Amino acid sequence: MVVRTLEIELENRLLIPPTSAVATHQHLQVFRITVLQLAKNAEISTQLAKQYLDEKAKELNADFEVNEEGNVLYHFS
Repeated sequence: MVVRTLEIELENRLLIPPTSAVATHQHLQVFRITVLQLAKNAEISTQLAKQYLDEKAKELNADFEVNEEGNVLYHFS
């Protein structure tokens, strides 16, 4: 329930298309984001940002990468 509420709020704040729209558009490019970037842009805690990204990563089969600063980049395509 918390993740769905957060998802709706993020869609409204960041103009993120609903998950079904993301999953059905084949022309979308890879989208990369860190927990800190999402938290800052959405004005939410890093804990909620991580929870949201982890759920979306499982749902959308995202890839991960650790950058030079040690931050995990979530790759959605």
